Amino acid sequence: MSQPTQKTERVEGTLQISPGGRGFVNRGEAFDDVLVQRHELADAMDGDRVEVEAWEGQRRTMGRITAVLERGRTRVTGNLYLDSDEELVLRPDDVRLPSPIPVDDVGQGAPGEAVLADITTYPDRPGAPPRVSVTRVLGEPDTLITEVAKVVAGADVDEPLPPAASKAAAQVAAEVELDDEERARRTDLRHLHFVTIDPQSARDFDDAVALEAREGGGARVWVAVADVSHYVPEGSALDRVALQRGTSIYLPDRAIHMLPESLSAGICSLVPRQDRLAMVVRLDIADDGTVLDQDCLAAVIHSRGRLDYGGVAAALAGDFRGKRAGYVEHADILERLGEVTGALRQARLRRGSLDLDLPEAKVQLDQDDPSRVRDIVLTRGDEPIKRAYNLIEELMLAANEAVARQFLATRTPAIWRIHPSPTPDRVEQLCTWMAAYGVALDPGAIRSPRAMGRVLKALDGHPARRPLSYLVLRTLKQAVYSASNAGHFGLASKAYLHFTSPIRRYPDLHVHRLIKAMLAAEGKPAGRPVKVRSRSAKELAVIAKQTTTLEQRAVTLERDVRSLYAAALMRDRIGDRTWGMVTSVARGGLYVALDSPAVEGMVRPDQRPIFYPDQLRLRERGGDAVFGLGDRVRVEVTDTNIRRRQVDLALVDDGEPNHESVTETPELVDPRPRGRGKKGKGGGKKQKFYKGRGKRRRRR
Repeated sequence: MSQPTQKTERVEGTLQISPGGRGFVNRGEAFDDVLVQRHELADAMDGDRVEVEAWEGQRRTMGRITAVLERGRTRVTGNLYLDSDEELVLRPDDVRLPSPIPVDDVGQGAPGEAVLADITTYPDRPGAPPRVSVTRVLGEPDTLITEVAKVVAGADVDEPLPPAASKAAAQVAAEVELDDEERARRTDLRHLHFVTIDPQSARDFDDAVALEAREGGGARVWVAVADVSHYVPEGSALDRVALQRGTSIYLPDRAIHMLPESLSAGICSLVPRQDRLAMVVRLDIADDGTVLDQDCLAAVIHSRGRLDYGGVAAALAGDFRGKRAGYVEHADILERLGEVTGALRQARLRRGSLDLDLPEAKVQLDQDDPSRVRDIVLTRGDEPIKRAYNLIEELMLAANEAVARQFLATRTPAIWRIHPSPTPDRVEQLCTWMAAYGVALDPGAIRSPRAMGRVLKALDGHPARRPLSYLVLRTLKQAVYSASNAGHFGLASKAYLHFTSPIRRYPDLHVHRLIKAMLAAEGKPAGRPVKVRSRSAKELAVIAKQTTTLEQRAVTLERDVRSLYAAALMRDRIGDRTWGMVTSVARGGLYVALDSPAVEGMVRPDQRPIFYPDQLRLRERGGDAVFGLGDRVRVEVTDTNIRRRQVDLALVDDGEPNHESVTETPELVDPRPRGRGKKGKGGGKKQKFYKGRGKRRRRR
């Protein structure tokens, strides 16, 4: 056991173990992680909340685990097999867990099957595995449906609703019921031309927008959001399941709703041509994008159309052919909304809000067979689609900020959405990386949102713009929920919260209840009175932390499932050759985003290359080729592994060019320790950096 030579302190945090076996204890966004070497992990497992004895090492904070405060895992997924003693054991999917894991009760499981197991006994000594009991057989390993079930179950996500929530949902009326008393409590906005704008595959509709001309110029915009709190009383069975889930989870083939589908896709959803109850934010907006006035109210609305981003993009371009003919009746409002949101966007950027408009991969399934992946494409693939997305997103940002300003003015305790400033060391690292790609930055001058925005602006036209923009994103901290308002760095906003998605986010539902209570106290239209229990700052902090954790779980789950579908798609394309872009460089190889489909794979070296961490470049050992961010490479798909969610690539070596450097390579400082002799300095027999065609292996 290593002995620190400096003063130590006791800290707490959540342990994350890397595939290589080292631990990183997350103490929260305000602190750097504590590095814990494998032999200092004690009996802790990945995900545990732990106590650490920490000290400052030469390059980072180091530590050793002294106690496990709370176990993070309750379940394990993996495959059953017979060991050398003919005992049935579990090989876990997560490489960070010890293997094999002893099984106390195999249930209905049999050798070769994928299963879900509950942990019955946790490790009692360093390196020891837990013990488990099988609770569910998931199916045949390495098939898409089974591996998706593994990811969902392993994340502690239960798809079926508790019986009490299902029973409560069945008692909710399927149509809006407006008696005289409820009509008097709401503003009737059914005369306005509301429309919803969502992806074509959207399963629920949180929000709708309408617009009116405003005397003296500018526009009056109405942002209507589903009044979920009308149907989900605080403390009810529906409220409990919503808080337990925290957020909806969207998978390529289905959604795991926060609320029962009869509410989220039914009575609460702002479907077209039907009356719906809504909480509405009114925004009076000047021609330059300034919000002149705002208000909140409970209302009843009637959406005139269910629009999608592709249709809106076509309509804004004047294309009403074929299926787009139905957009003609919405053309005027869409054109005016485009002008207003363009002004809102420019005003937001002027104040320093960051423009991180990065594309995301979207899985397209076969309509006749949803178990087959047809393609994976990037959203916001062209400027018209981006404009359509920006149109609705700007209005949602503006509505969220309007509610936050109202809460700030009235000092209403709430669940805020905060985004802390990046730490100085992260900013300095970003400047080092950027300098290696020809972008000179002063660390002391880019710690404000406005200055960070200028960094992003400086990347316009840069050949490595996409991967460098991701570096900026990595430099920023994650946005989280908090009981204390600390502002939002990315939006350059003094106060921000979530109001626009109560169907799929619990903090929004809580904010709606607070708005209703505020409006009722002011004698404004507030809908049916709702009970809002007064919560202390400590109670709000617990909810904020819980919903942040659940949101991060959902993001990870959605990303992992997309990776599964990517591996499944590429399984039938082994041997295909295509060009791609280097998006990330690591010690173990290059991450390459293929031009088409929108899949990322890894090129792994046969000989360990030389990694330059401050330049984010790799150089072939014994050769001259240097690979950096944004470089174009010609690759072949050599293997896929659905269970590991991996796509393996290799550089094509057929005599044709396979590498295009898009930036000038700076002088590289050898990162290795001195004194290794000629071979340590890259001498000796020259090795191929990567094998060309790559050996085809059995598909898994």
